[in-house]
Amino acid sequence: SNTMFVFVSDNGTMWGEHRLMKKAVPYEGASRVPMLVRFDPLTRERRGSAVGSPVVNIDLAPTVMDLVGEPPGSPVDGLSLVRLLRGSATQVRRQFIIEHAGGGDAPAYCGARTRRELFVRYTTGEEEYYWRTDDPWNLVNAIDDSSNAQRVRQLRTYTREECQPRPPGFTWSP
Repeated sequence: SNTMFVFVSDNGTMWGEHRLMKKAVPYEGASRVPMLVRFDPLTRERRGSAVGSPVVNIDLAPTVMDLVGEPPGSPVDGLSLVRLLRGSATQVRRQFIIEHAGGGDAPAYCGARTRRELFVRYTTGEEEYYWRTDDPWNLVNAIDDSSNAQRVRQLRTYTREECQPRPPGFTWSP
């Protein structure tokens, strides 16, 4: 009655999408993974329901601390998911940072994901932008579409400011 069950993965894997068979890329298949949570005191009434809010693994520690009534202590990156579990909120975050340190055949990158968008900047200076609702498999890079210019600037600024510390191998080249 007071145990929280969590099923989550740290990454997905590409299974041929983009002709890739790996996990270190920012695309949908590798960066979107399920998180299932059951905590009967808060979720019993809504069993089987789904929340489309972006959440990340770093949200688990603040959630547990919130449930046991303890402050998280020093600043933490994650956000408590208790409001989602209670059903009193439909989202706790609008966007989050994704990153890769490089190595192998994938360059280092920092990027931002929202419920509907993916922005990525590679250490090479190359960028990608996908409107995930229209292009769920990230096939058409819309970075140069002028109708996206303002939003790309916003996500670029967010990524530059929030991707701290930078992953090993990543530099924000001009």
